Amino acid sequence: MITKISTITKEEQVRRILLGRIDSGYYRENEKIGSIRTLAGEFKVSKPTMGQTVSNLVIQGILKTAQRHSTFVVPTRERTVLTKTSGLLMLPSGDLYGKMTGAVAKQLGI
Repeated sequence: MITKISTITKEEQVRRILLGRIDSGYYRENEKIGSIRTLAGEFKVSKPTMGQTVSNLVIQGILKTAQRHSTFVVPTRERTVLTKTSGLLMLPSGDLYGKMTGAVAKQLGI
């Protein structure tokens, strides 16, 4: 008998927890829930993992970032899915990677 093991990524685990907190009212509309660094420490995940989770929730219109340091819950009535699509292939090495990623994120508003 073969048992199928389902694995959920850390990103998905954190996403589900954040959505649960938002749905339950633990995080209220327009409430600051913290920076990527703060959230990564709270959830014990890497900053890139937390950043990707937050970016995906921003794209879904559930969270918004301000001043590149804080993350806020978007009020339900204001939630819309962003329609911008962009692709960029980069090697994850060197100083150029960080600058390019930052520039792309800034253009997308995330």
